[in-house]
Amino acid sequence: MIQFVPEYFPPLASMRSLALASAFQMNAESPYVKQTYLNRTQIRTPQGAHWLTIPVKKLPSGTALTEIEIDPSSSWRQDHTKGLVYNYATSPYFEYYEPAIRGLIEADWVFLKDLTEKTTRWCITTLGLAVSEVNADFVADSDLEKSDTDGNGQPTPFMHTEYRQNFDGFVPGLSVLDLLFNHGPNSKGILLFGR
Repeated sequence: MIQFVPEYFPPLASMRSLALASAFQMNAESPYVKQTYLNRTQIRTPQGAHWLTIPVKKLPSGTALTEIEIDPSSSWRQDHTKGLVYNYATSPYFEYYEPAIRGLIEADWVFLKDLTEKTTRWCITTLGLAVSEVNADFVADSDLEKSDTDGNGQPTPFMHTEYRQNFDGFVPGLSVLDLLFNHGPNSKGILLFGR
């Protein structure tokens, strides 16, 4: 079992570490760290990788993720939705996943951890990963395995197999959304086995 810090539509490296684990414990008590996948994700554009970032209210360094509030004064929801539509509307499986993703993005979130836990769980379910979530109250430190993240929401380097993307060439390290939009139900096999 691994501890997993919830991320906003996690990158493939994070999803692979979840896919290889037998169980995970969501760890939203970790300190919030800027410029990580905790409040942002990368998508593919014709120019390469592009960050979609959720703005958060400023709090002291080291504040627990559970206390981080999303800044409601920004138009991030519309920006993220437009970015996904503009860059993935012609992808083979975009129309299949877009309504659920739009619903997650456009919901009235106050705390970042609520959104990131929901997007992480949605990705696990959508990929059909056979990993179970364990309640924190029932986990001993001796039950934990070493995860493939550095403890700050940054995945350790993971060289996944190149797969067809919506634009020419291949850009690694993107959100799992890129794989889902382009390969749909075959995404789990590509994530685990490169096919």
